[in-house]
Amino acid sequence: MFLVFILITIEKDVSTSPILSGVFKKQFNLPQYLTLCLLVNLLQNLKTVRLEEMAKLFPYPIKLRSRIKKLQRFLSLKNWKVETIWFPILKSWIMNQWESNKVIYLVIDRTQWQNINILMVSLVHHQGAIPVYFI
Repeated sequence: MFLVFILITIEKDVSTSPILSGVFKKQFNLPQYLTLCLLVNLLQNLKTVRLEEMAKLFPYPIKLRSRIKKLQRFLSLKNWKVETIWFPILKSWIMNQWESNKVIYLVIDRTQWQNINILMVSLVHHQGAIPVYFI
């Protein structure tokens, strides 16, 4: 019962953005969504992305090795796609941020690092740019 209370509290803290929570709730079932909320909370407090460190503090009553495997399975879900997560978030944000008749500027940038080429499309916003897509 206490774990359920913790999950509900974390879910309320993490899902303050209706855009984010709406997209994530469409892509994940309830246990997956709550796992995501726990991960976000852990990342904010831990400030590290090491799987072993996150698994140590992950509040599931299972062995450490099982927690690591659970996180690996969650992060390997096919739902984690740019098209299903990032594009809907970006679309909702643009529709809420800009008026329909306002011009939106996109920047295309190519970077070469050794033998790797990266083509990035970004949305200009204030004095910065928000990555939209890259190949």
